[in-house]
Amino acid sequence: MTLVSITGILYLVSSLFFIFFWKTNSDRILRMGLSLLATGSIIHLIFFVQKYWINQQFPIFHLSAVFSAMSLLLSLSFLLLIFWFPLHSFGVLAAPASFVLLLLALFFYNHDQTVSIFGDMASPLFPLHVSSMVIAESSAVISLVFGVTYLLLERQLKSKKLGFLFQRFPSLDIIDDLYWNFLLISLVSMTGGLILGSFWAKHLWGEYWSWDPRQIWSLTFWIFTVTLVFCRKKFAFRGRKLIMITIIGFSVLFCSHLSIHLLGIGRHLGNYGLER
Repeated sequence: MTLVSITGILYLVSSLFFIFFWKTNSDRILRMGLSLLATGSIIHLIFFVQKYWINQQFPIFHLSAVFSAMSLLLSLSFLLLIFWFPLHSFGVLAAPASFVLLLLALFFYNHDQTVSIFGDMASPLFPLHVSSMVIAESSAVISLVFGVTYLLLERQLKSKKLGFLFQRFPSLDIIDDLYWNFLLISLVSMTGGLILGSFWAKHLWGEYWSWDPRQIWSLTFWIFTVTLVFCRKKFAFRGRKLIMITIIGFSVLFCSHLSIHLLGIGRHLGNYGLER
């Protein structure tokens, strides 16, 4: 059994424990869920270290590795956040989301995709660019999850039926702040990723911008995020409407990202348009 398989099992079982915690409100079940998620995250991290050690190259090279890294970042972010915020119940969303992202990584994994970094691809700009993009996309996913949580809490508040969500999640203000902070992290990381990516493109392809589908997608992602930040800062446009636009926009963007990969178009595939 591989490390990724063990990680997936731990994420899945952890998800079940968090669901049971919601039903029982048992501290023992909560501790079990947290322990399993933390163990899975550690094994997941070991997988990336092992991959780097064996191949002696940056391990995040294909879409499958990107989804795997996003899964790890989501679980680690949750485990870190619970030290500052009363978000233990948030594991019922974080653990399944990490598991789903890992499933996507396995779905896109291809044993024939044993492409190695060689020649001009070995530039230090490559890991910096990819890391920035992964952090941006992971932060956007986390922001989405907090956005969905906000909408569910607000719905219960307006219905004046304060059910189990209000008993297990922090206030709307805290959820809104977390949604906003991760949106800002996503914007900053995407900005860095675009700048680093343009320099890497110049190094690799001889031009800063080539209107590659993945470049267009990243620019669209950046413009959309900037628009969200501008609307909130300039016009105090926040709350349900802004979050709804965020959820719809990011959902369309992530679906289009998958479509680009499935259609196999652009230079951001295989050897990045280079011949070995």
